[in-house]
Amino acid sequence: SNAAGVATTKGAFQPNFLSAGNDGFVARIATLASTSIKLTITSSIGKNGEILVISAKVSGTASSPAPSGKVTFYEDFSELGTVGLNAAGIATFKVTKPKNGKVTFKASYAGDEYNLPSSVEAVITVKAKTTTDLKSSANPSIAGKAVVFTVKVSSSFGTPSGTVTLKKNGTVLARKSLSKGESSFSIDSLAVGKHTFAAVYSGDTTHLASTSNVITEVTKPASPSIKPAGAAVTVHSDNPSVRLR
Repeated sequence: SNAAGVATTKGAFQPNFLSAGNDGFVARIATLASTSIKLTITSSIGKNGEILVISAKVSGTASSPAPSGKVTFYEDFSELGTVGLNAAGIATFKVTKPKNGKVTFKASYAGDEYNLPSSVEAVITVKAKTTTDLKSSANPSIAGKAVVFTVKVSSSFGTPSGTVTLKKNGTVLARKSLSKGESSFSIDSLAVGKHTFAAVYSGDTTHLASTSNVITEVTKPASPSIKPAGAAVTVHSDNPSVRLR
């Protein structure tokens, strides 16, 4: 997806009708012109995933009037809606919540007084929206101790595959493949201070890319170990006037 899909088809000539003259019935054989449809599908990324714009341009022959009338659009053979052709012979339909995965879109031109009906189909892959979640095993963390960052990528359409990239302060730190939609990164040591972490999912053939929440990791210094200044001294006294402290 995120690329245009184009397909065309044509109708054929066929007899049209018999007309009645003022002085009686006069047979008049007319022919309807063949038509062709160029179907273009473009996509953009919206709040809930991909948004598709389907455009059907209907063309006739040079010797016939330009096609007029309506085009009906279908998604996996379920009707989406009917739109009239504009002056340029184009009908456009916007699909804000398309199905995910491989989807068949169809445009069917109804024809008019001079032009034959025609239809065209195109199969495209619509990518599903994903959500990437990043978690830290310890925040705040202690300098010198490992911190594990876990990434989980989810979608309402299957399990995402592909890779995730962990960034620290905007710089790529590591990249790993997902396993069942998850991956983890172990950072052995962090300097004392604040660090920002985020994970970026690459997307795959059926899933859109996404970026995780940002974690501000606070790393504190390790507590110093306290050692006695000298060895312990034991004093014994039999004199009751000597007080030991």
